[in-house]
Amino acid sequence: MLERIGEGQREEFIAFLLKNPDFNTYFLGDIAQFGLDNYLFQVYAERRRDKYIAAMFNLYGGVCFTTQTQDFNRFRFLMQLSNWQDKYSLSGVAGSLDRFADVLGYSSRSVFQFCKLTRDQFQPFDFDVLWSQGITCRWAGPDDAAKWCSLRARIDEFTTPYSVEGTRVSLKQKSWRTVLLEYDGLPLAAASITSEHALGGMIVSVMTRPDMRGRGFASACVSWLCEYLFSMNKFVCLFYDNPAAAGVYERLGFTTIGLWERIVF
Repeated sequence: MLERIGEGQREEFIAFLLKNPDFNTYFLGDIAQFGLDNYLFQVYAERRRDKYIAAMFNLYGGVCFTTQTQDFNRFRFLMQLSNWQDKYSLSGVAGSLDRFADVLGYSSRSVFQFCKLTRDQFQPFDFDVLWSQGITCRWAGPDDAAKWCSLRARIDEFTTPYSVEGTRVSLKQKSWRTVLLEYDGLPLAAASITSEHALGGMIVSVMTRPDMRGRGFASACVSWLCEYLFSMNKFVCLFYDNPAAAGVYERLGFTTIGLWERIVF
């Protein structure tokens, strides 16, 4: 049997995750936000010789897996996956999912560049270029949910729908910290931080209106979020599979530290 992780195991389990904090940012951030006794956020782990070696969590159907060895008990984790009827995807470091993929039915399997940025590598964006054009950059609030969703709906690369109400709740609770780039109140670009924890955070949903690309707007949004995280001495992670995005992140100083994988059922 796998062990259901609760608050009583927090210290020992966090120590296991901190052996690889970059790739475990989703685990660390969601624990920080939801805690380990929350029915919405379920974490199961395999223990061997009194040490955790692998773990899996489910949050709203998004399942994430982490392991320190390929010798984990595949059967037990597959049984847990089968118990989660709401699951829609499984994510983890590339290679760690191989022992699941060969027995699971799935609709797609994608590999992403996983990148990290620290303060000493950071090459910040020059916002004066935007201010001179009357373009503004600000934090989004709950009342911006419809505006953010309308912008996302224009991005062909994003296929997962987001409801206005769900986005409003996330912005209100600050489970997503989102920055909006606007001109005369119209959204041009946006980016968000999720899974923020004591050491770092993950940048997600970087998007620019299709007819406004190539003007540095995505770089500006990501740079804004990096400045925020660095102000609290945290690192920044993100992953992408769009080759056109590589230049955006490289100019800011991001370096690839590995590969991330997602299986969609």
